[in-house]
Amino acid sequence: MLIPEEKAKEGLERIKKILKTNPTISYIFSMSLQTNYWLQKLEFYSCQDENFLHNAQPRRVGLETINNYYQPVNPKALSSIIGNIYEVNGFDSKIVPILPAKDFPLKDKNIDLFQTPYLKIKESLVFNKMIKN
Repeated sequence: MLIPEEKAKEGLERIKKILKTNPTISYIFSMSLQTNYWLQKLEFYSCQDENFLHNAQPRRVGLETINNYYQPVNPKALSSIIGNIYEVNGFDSKIVPILPAKDFPLKDKNIDLFQTPYLKIKESLVFNKMIKN
């Protein structure tokens, strides 16, 4: 389902309100390509990766015009940011793009593609004493 920009802005305002009232939130794990597209496009976090934004943007022709279907320019765009840790603008929080829960445990080609980024996330969380090794 395509999230319209207006709804994405409303959702982002809700996230900001949660962060304001809960300043101890250190990490936010974002799990979808479209969510990460809107969070970057609306400048919620520090990375403005133009390549990712181009590849994750909704296609302008095709199936997406039927029933507001979200089809990105490149469906594999999320893999370019998985495992990166970004600063949230205006808050003392970090955002970490991760695979959707349905992709766990990692198996087959996902092990090759995402094992290193996930180890990077784990090392950061251990370093920041968010989890035990």
